[in-house]
Amino acid sequence: MEARKTFEVDAVKACHHGSSDFSAVFLEALNTLVTVVSSGDDESHCHPRPDTLGAIGRFGRGERPLIFSTELARSTRENIRRPVELRQKIRLLIDRLATATTPAAREQAQKALDEELAKIERSVAVYGMITLRTDGRRMLLAQKLEKRRAITGEEFDIHLLGPGANDSLELVPKEVWSRE
Repeated sequence: MEARKTFEVDAVKACHHGSSDFSAVFLEALNTLVTVVSSGDDESHCHPRPDTLGAIGRFGRGERPLIFSTELARSTRENIRRPVELRQKIRLLIDRLATATTPAAREQAQKALDEELAKIERSVAVYGMITLRTDGRRMLLAQKLEKRRAITGEEFDIHLLGPGANDSLELVPKEVWSRE
């Protein structure tokens, strides 16, 4: 494909959170090895779109192109899975704070409320984080794990890309770089 001479890249961040507003011809010209899709929460649409993920894989470079998605990689703690219970608990804590009659009671109620709110913030902000770093020659991609791996203690799922044929990056097998 002639357009690859101009547009081919090793890694790309998907536009518009992985919407289906893209050109297959353009994706084919990019011929990317890595695509990162960053999408948010509380939306009235489905991002990343299933057809977008399929096209990214189909037109990606190599047998197994990498697709990182913050939306798919992130999960939440158990308390989020029971939102009705969480809302009730927070409402009770807000009421307790509003009706506290002493500074000590207000401080205690505020502390309990802050602890519950911190659980919500932490559950969304920690897992699914995707980091991409490069020294201009190699590229490292890391995704935060929900729990440390029991055997190795690793906190991240790591992928290393190194120089390959035709000055493009290739996935370096973990067995190779983990020994270095």
